Amino acid sequence: MTILKLHGLDRADHLVTPIEQGTVKPGSPALSIVTDFRLHEPIAFSGSMRAADALRLMAQTHARLRLVVDERGEFLGVVTDRDLCESRLLKRVAAGERRDQILVRDLMCHRRDLDAFEYRELADASVRDVLDALHDSGCRHCLVVESDTHSIRGLIAASDVARRLRMGVEFDSRPTFCEIFAALHHVAAS
Repeated sequence: MTILKLHGLDRADHLVTPIEQGTVKPGSPALSIVTDFRLHEPIAFSGSMRAADALRLMAQTHARLRLVVDERGEFLGVVTDRDLCESRLLKRVAAGERRDQILVRDLMCHRRDLDAFEYRELADASVRDVLDALHDSGCRHCLVVESDTHSIRGLIAASDVARRLRMGVEFDSRPTFCEIFAALHHVAAS
């Protein structure tokens, strides 16, 4: 049996964040930028949740993206804070909908409209390969799937990639992969 002792906190103790895992370089393994759902349980909203409630929760938690699931926990799509923004809600109200009846599933990006990388392919790829593949897209996130098990394995978020690359370039707080690609090539040319 091990006897454990409780310790007080030192003033220098700080919260650890995933960013402290180290700076990612363009040549780093692509899997280093994947939020792997086998390691980090995804946070999801129910598609039947009221959109106004979801917007409030996202603002309180400083979240920009959430997965959306049905009542059985099956993946329906993703919703961002921009999808749920007040102006989109007001536009639907102006079109005759009642605000309290607008649901997350009404504003989300459906799974049929999402793209994904195959996990096995990412295992042999670099961050640069991911950015090259996404450079023409205006997207801010991309899913990762395992086709053989039909599972959605993870997510790559452009904002996380930009932060982890630490390129010395100021991005909008919500960069696209296209903007990161352009900045990466601008830095490389300098």
